Amino acid sequence: MLRHIKWIWVVALFLAVSMAAIWLILYQEPVILADRVIEAETALEIPVMSHDGASPLRFAIGTMLTPKSTFRHYARLAHVLSQSLHRPVRVIQRAGYENTNQLLRDGEADLAFLCSGAYADLSARTRLYLLAAPSFHGKPVYWSEVIVPKSAATQKLDDLKNISRLRIAYTDPLSNTGYLVVRAMLGDAHISAEPPAADVIWTGSHEESVHLVASGLADVAGVDVLVLEAMVSADPELKQQVRTIIRSPDFASPPLVATANLPNDARNQVTTALLRLHETPDGRELLSGMGIEGFVAVDDAAYEPVRKLLETVKEAPNE
Repeated sequence: MLRHIKWIWVVALFLAVSMAAIWLILYQEPVILADRVIEAETALEIPVMSHDGASPLRFAIGTMLTPKSTFRHYARLAHVLSQSLHRPVRVIQRAGYENTNQLLRDGEADLAFLCSGAYADLSARTRLYLLAAPSFHGKPVYWSEVIVPKSAATQKLDDLKNISRLRIAYTDPLSNTGYLVVRAMLGDAHISAEPPAADVIWTGSHEESVHLVASGLADVAGVDVLVLEAMVSADPELKQQVRTIIRSPDFASPPLVATANLPNDARNQVTTALLRLHETPDGRELLSGMGIEGFVAVDDAAYEPVRKLLETVKEAPNE
C-alpha cells in the first residue's frame, strides 16, 4: 500500500513540474526558449595538408543564420576556404548573435558570417572588413517574411489588433529580419509588440520561430526569407502550416566579415574564393544547398538602412 502511495506522489510531482514548464513556455514574459544548438561553443576543424604549419583559420557562423539541416554546406564552404588558403579552418558556432559578435571583438575569430543587424551593431564599435555577401534572386539582398499560422483569421498586419494578447516570436535582439524589421512594422501599425502588452518569445533561431508559428504557439513572427525557403524546400508540408501576410523591403544580405587579425592577402584570398565559387559544378552545387546563387562584393553603405532601423527600434516606445 505504501509503495502505491509513493508512486502516486511521484506521478503527481512529475505532472506538476510538467504543467509548470508548459505554463512558463506559454505565458511568462519574456520567454527564452532553449537553444536547439549547444549553448556553449561548438567547433569543427577542417584539416588540410600544410607545409608551413599554419594555424587554423577561425571561422564563426551564427547558429541562427541557417537551419541546422544546412550546416553541412557551411562545413563544405569551410573546406573550400581551407583549400584556397592552404591552412586548416576551424568552424565555430555560438548561440546568440551577441556571442558571435563577442568572438570577433575579443579576437577569438578571424572571420564570420553575421546577420545584417549584428553587423550594423558591431561595425559601429569594431573594425571589420566586408568580404562578400550572398546573392539571392540576382542581388545581394534578403527580406523578412512576416508569417502567421495558416489556419489563423489574420490576413493582414492590422488584423493582429484583433488578438487580445498577441504572442510574438522574435529571433534575437540583433536579428534584422527576425526582430528589428517586424518590431518596426508592428510599431508603425500601432500594434503592441513588447511585454507587458504582448507575450514575447525569444526563439534563438529563425527555424524555431517558424516551428512555433506552424504549431500555433505563436501568432506572428518575422523570419529570414532564405531560411524560410530552405525549410519549405526540405519540408513542403510547412506550406500547409504557415503563410506570409506581408514582406519587408529588401535589405543588404548577411555579410561575411573579417577582423584585422586576418592579413590583407588572406582576406583577398577568401574573397576571391567566394566570388568564384559559382564557376565550378561543385561550387554551384554547394551554393544551391545553401539556398543562394553566389557571393558578390558589398559596400558598407548598403547596411546604412539596417543601422537606422536598429536605432529606430532602440528608441521606439512600446505601443
